[in-house]
Amino acid sequence: MKAGNVCLTRNPQYKINLSGLRLFLVLQFLMQKNYSKSEICELINEKYPSLNISPDIIRLDINTLKSAGFDIEVGHKGNNYKYVLNWNPLKIKFAKSEIDIINQTKKSIMDLCDWHLIIDLFEIFKKIANYIDDENIAEEFLNFGYFQDVNLDILNKLKTACDKQHKIKIIYASIQGDRAMEVHSYKITHQKDNNKLYFWCFTDIFENQDLIYLRIDKIKEIIKTEKPKTKKIYKPKMCKYVLNKKLLPYYLPDEVEKIIESTEDRIVIETEILTEFYFIQKILNFGSACVWVEDKKLREKIVEKLKNIRNIYK
Repeated sequence: MKAGNVCLTRNPQYKINLSGLRLFLVLQFLMQKNYSKSEICELINEKYPSLNISPDIIRLDINTLKSAGFDIEVGHKGNNYKYVLNWNPLKIKFAKSEIDIINQTKKSIMDLCDWHLIIDLFEIFKKIANYIDDENIAEEFLNFGYFQDVNLDILNKLKTACDKQHKIKIIYASIQGDRAMEVHSYKITHQKDNNKLYFWCFTDIFENQDLIYLRIDKIKEIIKTEKPKTKKIYKPKMCKYVLNKKLLPYYLPDEVEKIIESTEDRIVIETEILTEFYFIQKILNFGSACVWVEDKKLREKIVEKLKNIRNIYK
């Protein structure tokens, strides 16, 4: 096909350079994911049937992009002959006002405390940061606090293990040093007070024992993941508690909670008790805003804890 201008609209006055359009489209697709020549060809012809692009033309366009400085890995049998865009020389400039808006948006999303959403946003920002020309702005762009220290590959493997209730063997960096642990996966939570992600699990001997919770940024390696021969099911203990809405007008429940009633003066929350210690600490953090706890034994333990605290400061 000869290079030149082509009309893609009903108005013959509006013509686009064919070679430039193809290069733009090829680059656009490769920035989204890895594609083979045939797949790119099919995508372009589907979008612009009048172009009638062939795979050989796509190969020439790839070579043109490579000569312009784009690092494109040629497809091979191991990756189904898909091209991989490793580096893009194009750079983005952000004005300070634009960075301020982006940071405000990022903060609002992080304040939601939805770790799934935060991780997705971090992945998107990592891709955008590759194209920012100012290193200081790129560093500010990727300032996600604690989430920068989390190995996303390990996090995704833990999420899969929890979804499938798999047994895993991990290396955990404890205070005493690195140690291997074999545990049954249960749940991942985001603790708002310290902004950390925790992996909840239990051992083979777990009757009458609390769950174990491990900081995900301290998990150094997942050695083995397997489906247990005998599935062990952890049956969570549920409990309701009430918050005074006038003292705490806005409350965002975490992954193990749900609001079952909300009136003008109170919020009733049902929660899964992962460990008694974790639950009691959470209730104590509410202070006078928590006015009632359903479980009598837990109520008594909370009252006893408060008495001990009062005696310390007498």
